[in-house]
Amino acid sequence: MANTAMLARSVFRDYLPDEVKSYISYGFRSYFRGRFLLYFSTQMTITIEEFDGFVHNQVFEAAKAYLATKISPSNKKIKVSKHQKEKSYNVTVERDEEVVDTFNGVQFRWVLRCGHVESKNQNSKAKSEVRSFELNFHKQYKDIALESYLPFMVKRATLMKQEKKKLKIFTLDTEWYSNRWTSVTLDHPSTFKTLAMDSDVKRSVMEDLDKFVKRSDYYKRVGKAWKRGYLLYGPPGTGKSSLIAAMANHLNFDIYDLELTAVNNNSELRQLLIATANRSILVVEDIDCSIKLNNRTSTDHEDEPPEKSRNKKVTLSGLLNFIDGLWSSCGEERIIIFTTNYKDKLDPALLRPGRMDMHIHMSYCTPSTFKVLASNYLEIKEHRLFSKVEEGIEATEVTPAEVAEQLMRNDSVDKILQATAKTALTAVASVAAAAMLARSVVQDYMPSEVHEFISYGFRRFFSYFSYQMTAVIEEFGGFEHNQVFEAAEAYLSTKICNSTKRIKVNKLEKQSNYSVTVERDEEVVDTFDGVKLSWILVCRHVDKKDFRNPRDLNSTLKSEVRTYELSFRKKFKNMVLESYLPFVVEQAVSMKEKIKTLKIFTVDSYSVEWTSVTLDHPSTFRTLAMDPEVQKNLVEDLDRFVQRKGFYGRVGKAWKRGYLLYGPPGTGKSSLIAAIANHLNFDIYDLDLTSLNNNAELRRLLMSTANRSILVVEDIDCSIELKDRSTDQENNDPLHKTVTLSGLLNFVDGLWSSCGNERIIVFTTNYREKLDPALLRPGRMDMHIHMSYCTPAAFKVLASNYLEIQDHILFEQIEEFIQEIEVTPAEVAEQLMRSDSVDKVLQGLVEFLKAKKKINN
Repeated sequence: MANTAMLARSVFRDYLPDEVKSYISYGFRSYFRGRFLLYFSTQMTITIEEFDGFVHNQVFEAAKAYLATKISPSNKKIKVSKHQKEKSYNVTVERDEEVVDTFNGVQFRWVLRCGHVESKNQNSKAKSEVRSFELNFHKQYKDIALESYLPFMVKRATLMKQEKKKLKIFTLDTEWYSNRWTSVTLDHPSTFKTLAMDSDVKRSVMEDLDKFVKRSDYYKRVGKAWKRGYLLYGPPGTGKSSLIAAMANHLNFDIYDLELTAVNNNSELRQLLIATANRSILVVEDIDCSIKLNNRTSTDHEDEPPEKSRNKKVTLSGLLNFIDGLWSSCGEERIIIFTTNYKDKLDPALLRPGRMDMHIHMSYCTPSTFKVLASNYLEIKEHRLFSKVEEGIEATEVTPAEVAEQLMRNDSVDKILQATAKTALTAVASVAAAAMLARSVVQDYMPSEVHEFISYGFRRFFSYFSYQMTAVIEEFGGFEHNQVFEAAEAYLSTKICNSTKRIKVNKLEKQSNYSVTVERDEEVVDTFDGVKLSWILVCRHVDKKDFRNPRDLNSTLKSEVRTYELSFRKKFKNMVLESYLPFVVEQAVSMKEKIKTLKIFTVDSYSVEWTSVTLDHPSTFRTLAMDPEVQKNLVEDLDRFVQRKGFYGRVGKAWKRGYLLYGPPGTGKSSLIAAIANHLNFDIYDLDLTSLNNNAELRRLLMSTANRSILVVEDIDCSIELKDRSTDQENNDPLHKTVTLSGLLNFVDGLWSSCGNERIIVFTTNYREKLDPALLRPGRMDMHIHMSYCTPAAFKVLASNYLEIQDHILFEQIEEFIQEIEVTPAEVAEQLMRSDSVDKVLQGLVEFLKAKKKINN
């Protein structure tokens, strides 16, 4: 019988024309719809597909979010995922799992269906997997379902989405000269509570924002576009970027950071602006100098050919037309913010009400803002030194950023305030075969309606007797890796026991350890808080398709789809989701950090993307030849930085730290950077500014750097001509844009500085006096480290490292020379490598120093 069935199947699939197969299938479907399914006609089913053409179906997205809250103990399978930058776990319904909901006494049954379609030609569907929800209910409640239940569900899902919304910050992606918005998560800790600004001004801003978002009907009644403009002006370091982040956090609005230097003309500007979403903030920082905005009455370009004039200018008129012209109504609940250090430089047309409705002066530090800073940073309300500090603040101009830097320098309140006061003041098999046969018969000959009905019956029957639940953890969540999958892979390698039959072993050439992981279909049992949990790696193969789902790597780009299935008793679902899985992720992160191989990244000049090699630099703080006191202060500062995650969140600052290394060549700046990387176990991103074309390209690279990393710009004074922010840009050719100082500073301590955690930024220079003062202030370069010529203390470190000696008869003579002349540690180190004889080496060093002294004299 089996042979006959298999033969019939082959004939049906391989020899019958498609028209005949379609006719037979149609006959089966018609028969069973008309006869067999007639008995179940009291039920109605609404099919909600994932896409309507190429547009997302809002009802499908809403159902996916809403049903995650309706998972009950009767469900056997759920899906769990988490992206690396997300804080919470995403729990959704697995395919073919039924979820029951009740609304106004009516029972609604939901099932997620997934079907595969073959992609044979360009006219076929673009998705290899088609997903849809089926909503089943009694026919008599059709009106309730359509008019009440579905709208209720969509509204609830929208509210849930708004509550757990992750703020994003958008920038321009200029790749291939096609500007479009691209985003990363905005996790800036600044809030109005942590903001150090005048309390009356702060209260006015908050009241204005709250009034704005509640006035939808008011704006319609008076015939105005529902948008609001704010101008933030004041000197650098007064908190303009922090205020913008606080506004975004307060309103839960995304930020669109518009870099005007990357926009070629008014038409392109308009396309970008109308692509921004409602409930968002459009930011143009340093509006006075980010681009030369041509005045509407200017005649500077009258002599230019019309083609050139048309293609290269973003005009003031074009910008104003979006702010309060016809295009200002293309969207709702929009906030527009301009920032500047010099309000007097702005065109008056920008400043009038209706464009910039509220002008907010971000002033130097005042006694009231100092008290906010002291409360945030030191958690104190009063101190005996407050009066002294406030006297210094009133007597000079000092920014909140400068005061904040002083408050971070020590854990002792007395020492901090003493230093702050000083600074302020100073600053003035067979069964399987049968099963396969049955599966083939069911799939190939049984109509889909009957197949689904029988499958549904089996699932319902067995679910009553099952006390197990399975969490399905797929390898990918869309185009991003599922952090839970990666964590499970690492964690389970430590749980392999003697009962495990098969394991997988591999090792890359540059790895020092072997990687051991669980092989497919092997069960690994773990125990957590007395609860038994069973893991299995499941791998299934899918046919590669001509067309791919652009949102899901699990079933399109991979011929093998991998998932972990975690099984446990249903009553422990909350414990698994809230305690066990976070524990697994935390353990895996810790394990990964211990075996991490440091990497150094550089920019590929062709693709303008980061590319890396292994960093195996032997420099450490023990081998570093630098002043012991400077080294001690630096190590303490680094250790304090990595331990202060909660502190940075409390005070509303991005978790990053800036170091400026300055001094003559050969004094060990590169070795110090390597020592910092080895000490913290941080990767290095070595940024060559000369390889970049514009600020948008710079921003795209910077936001793709990882957490726990060091960004290095060596020879910042000469690696590129950084345009001063107050300098007009004469070259408006879109193909010859420049990286500006403003663009760089915006990442160092502007809005983009919060796109990542535990970041260190290091600038090096041989000539500190050549740098723009804007680069040097606290909040940008927090600690300035002078890499000096060789000192007696540094020489002793070199002698210990190179010669393995602590003292010698020639030490005193050498140290006298070192104090009299300028010689770099690199020059001394070179002399110490010239022989294996300690006496010969040191005598040679003496002769070298004598000759150098003679030349200097």
